Amino acid sequence: MRSGAEAFTNHYPLWVYPAKVDTTVPAGVTLVRRYDAATAALLAEGKRVLLVPDSKNWADSAGGAYATDFWNWPMFNGTPGTMGLLCQPEHPALAGFPTAFHSERQWSALAHASTPVILTDAPRALRPIVQTIDNYERNDRLGLVFEAKVGPGSLLVCAVDVLALQDKPEVRQLLASLLAYAGSAKFAPTVALTPAECARFLRPSLAQKQPVQATSFFQPPWGATPEPARAIDGDICTKWVAADDDKAPALTVDLGVGRQVDAVQVLWERDEAGYRYTVEVSNDGAAWTLVSDQRTNAFADGRHYVTFAPVPARHLRVTLTGWPTGGRACIRELRALGQ
Repeated sequence: MRSGAEAFTNHYPLWVYPAKVDTTVPAGVTLVRRYDAATAALLAEGKRVLLVPDSKNWADSAGGAYATDFWNWPMFNGTPGTMGLLCQPEHPALAGFPTAFHSERQWSALAHASTPVILTDAPRALRPIVQTIDNYERNDRLGLVFEAKVGPGSLLVCAVDVLALQDKPEVRQLLASLLAYAGSAKFAPTVALTPAECARFLRPSLAQKQPVQATSFFQPPWGATPEPARAIDGDICTKWVAADDDKAPALTVDLGVGRQVDAVQVLWERDEAGYRYTVEVSNDGAAWTLVSDQRTNAFADGRHYVTFAPVPARHLRVTLTGWPTGGRACIRELRALGQ
């Protein structure tokens, strides 16, 4: 479409996909729905693995969206607040899914259904094949499609449940492209992630959407109530906020069944130092064992990842003992990791 002699041009791309594509998992490739001990064992054996987490097995994620952030995320933080996609169109993983270097309309359904993995603390050389661009308030590195060498194995991650969206031709096309790549000689990642890094970034939280209680929660005069369940809903845009007069606020999660817990990740309200707390576990909700004392920690930011020897636990409790001046006792997301 052109406008008069000024030669302004609007360009409206169209995508035409075949009605049927081959989405058979190639020989030598294992498609898995969660990162767990079985997946780690496959990689340790030198296998090729395509990880497509489903809605019950999200990794550490900022949430997905197609439209860019509105105004600014601190003021309007009820959405993921991301800024579109940055793609590597020449990468062989996308050979069957033509794209520009930026998000276009064929990415809409995929982006909305995505749970891009937070890779901020991964090796700097790990650049996602498709990266969700974060806002400058958080500035996290978010992987929608990425690959890594894990020991002798090769891992390809698609942080969209493409298996649940097979009624959409563009989703089928992306899945076919990723499967073809995973089964080809071109699938040879050069950047390595350690098994410990995979365990941190990719394991689903044992606490997500489990029963939870808190010593208190703030009751605002308007807007959403920051109740305890918001700290374990898998959404970093929501949060639990303790009441202002609660001097020892605590959040307690029932993991549903006995688990082996070996790590906890806490995303605090603000990205700064000063958050102090303890982590305890219990099998009966009555007798508690301290597994991590963070009352004098040296964390300089608002995302804390603490590990400890695997311990049996049915219940997990985080008790806040201090937080930055001017802030509130608040947890955006609590993740319990183990098996």
